[in-house]
Amino acid sequence: MGIAAVLIDFIILVIFGIFIMIYPQISFNFPLSIFTAFIVLIIIGIVDYFLLLRPRAEEGDVPFSGSLGKFNRNNLVCTDDKELSDHYSVKYKEIAKNGILVMSFNNNGRFPPLFTRGNLERPEVFIDERLVDKFNLEKLDPLILHELGHARMNDDRSKRLLAHSFLFSLLILIFSTVLLSILGLLGEFFYVPTALCVVCVLSLIMFIILNYRYELLSDRFAVQYTGDAEVVKGSLLAINDFVQENYGSEKVRSRVSRRISKRIEKLNL
Repeated sequence: MGIAAVLIDFIILVIFGIFIMIYPQISFNFPLSIFTAFIVLIIIGIVDYFLLLRPRAEEGDVPFSGSLGKFNRNNLVCTDDKELSDHYSVKYKEIAKNGILVMSFNNNGRFPPLFTRGNLERPEVFIDERLVDKFNLEKLDPLILHELGHARMNDDRSKRLLAHSFLFSLLILIFSTVLLSILGLLGEFFYVPTALCVVCVLSLIMFIILNYRYELLSDRFAVQYTGDAEVVKGSLLAINDFVQENYGSEKVRSRVSRRISKRIEKLNL
């Protein structure tokens, strides 16, 4: 959906540019230029809202919302695994005092085997239902601890803020560049799109860096709690085997294999 939104925004801007070439008088009329740019802004805003921002929860879906709410659009139907929820709520009570909600879901191949959202007030851990059937508690324990590490750092909020920062700075960069170009002021106010471009790039870089960093910190959290790095490594290797066996996309399998190999290398340091 994100790629589709960018492509549609680009097409709208191209159509808008052609319209300006056909009617160049718009560029020389300040009120008309502002009005035209405002109309384009509204059109792009409506498109982006429906493709990126509008919550699409349906019955049985996880109630995600916001620009990272792709889970809704992929119809992630899940059920509360009461047995696992009760087990880990008791076992890791000192970590998550208000309990842990474990949800099993039917993975269509677009999601990782495990992920979490929320903080330690009430962490919600989502597990591929095939993983629940295949793994015993001994293998699941380090993986649950890894997800609790994410919840402890509340990295979901940090990554969401950076994603929103990238998205909105990119959109404002496009709008401001188009508007300044129409008004013939791009040369005088070149620092505006330059600053927005810097914010956009830095947000993307920070998102990539922190996403990788949080994975390593969560692994170390699991090692610290279990006191045995080999146990955590074994669970990571088991996850890699699970992905290789159950995921159909060669690209996903290759990416997961590389990332897990790097994480295991970091645990050896």
